[in-house]
Amino acid sequence: MSLFNVVDLEEHEKIGNLNAEAHSSVKSTKYFPIYDINGKKMIYKPLSRTKPLLTPFFAYSEVYWSYIVNKYFDDDAPRYYLAKGKAPEAKYYDKGVVVEDVSKEGYKLINLYDYFVNNPDPNVNIKDYVNYCMQSYDYTGVLDSKLVRENEGIGKKIAYQILLSILRLDQNYHYENINFHIKDDDIMVSEPIDYEYSTFFIMPDNINWYLTYKFTLWRFIYTSMKSNDVKIDNITLNICHIVRMYPDVVKDFINRLDKYIDEFDVNIFDDPDMYIKNVNSDAWEIGYARFKENNEGKANMLEENIKYNDINKEREFNKIALEILDYAKKLSNVLKFYMKAREMGIENIEHSKEADLSF
Repeated sequence: MSLFNVVDLEEHEKIGNLNAEAHSSVKSTKYFPIYDINGKKMIYKPLSRTKPLLTPFFAYSEVYWSYIVNKYFDDDAPRYYLAKGKAPEAKYYDKGVVVEDVSKEGYKLINLYDYFVNNPDPNVNIKDYVNYCMQSYDYTGVLDSKLVRENEGIGKKIAYQILLSILRLDQNYHYENINFHIKDDDIMVSEPIDYEYSTFFIMPDNINWYLTYKFTLWRFIYTSMKSNDVKIDNITLNICHIVRMYPDVVKDFINRLDKYIDEFDVNIFDDPDMYIKNVNSDAWEIGYARFKENNEGKANMLEENIKYNDINKEREFNKIALEILDYAKKLSNVLKFYMKAREMGIENIEHSKEADLSF
């Protein structure tokens, strides 16, 4: 059976709606239908017509990475599955993914941003936070917060989820992606979710754009360990802070990453149910004009000018797989580099040029 078989959602299986609110400077409310599938409470996340750069490959990213995370890194992580079903609103497509609800009875599910709004910490700069896609975020302040410093278990789980976001080169791993289960004074980190903005699955119809953003994010592999004059990027800051704080977490992550690399399946991607048809990574501009700007004239003009493109899925699937494998190997070496620098007693490992790279 293919990893990418599609679940067909029936209206009679729908049991309610989940209202998800974003409270940051980019405010929104999303209404996700809830279905009973084989006795499990499953949330349907349809693809949004307003999400920047969206194509059906975003759903493939969720399915693939949830499978990899669950198999190699965290067997509590919920799996995502491709799905087709009635859109809850006009701003959504009739396709997306379903994922098991991670909420726990008696607990409130709250994201990291909302937690620190309600529990201010001088190390966590929430007031200037804006949820932008296509950028990485600095989590060092979160790792230095009172909550994390006083709760090693929470800190290790947050660090681990940050490393997972770096593995998939997440272009939108913002402060609302980490969640907590909270009941009174009991707080625990929720299972990892949301994998749609993985670099490898973005812009399948524009190789020049993809290569530009690939090297924009991959620069931490090539530059941060070579020159004290290079501005340290957020990915390097996060990695080095985690190496200093939780070397045992990094060691475990490397072992799991190397197992994933050793067992990597280059031929894992396919499309047995024709989920992906013609695509255009600019099509979201139509939905944004129509549903966010309420500008129907602009939306109609964009519809006339934005044409959907044929795509060679076999070639694209092969490219994605090989790019992920190549990057995973490089990431493993980078993590080993910083771990070795730490073991050598190098204090400023962000700028380390002294650790031996011959692993």
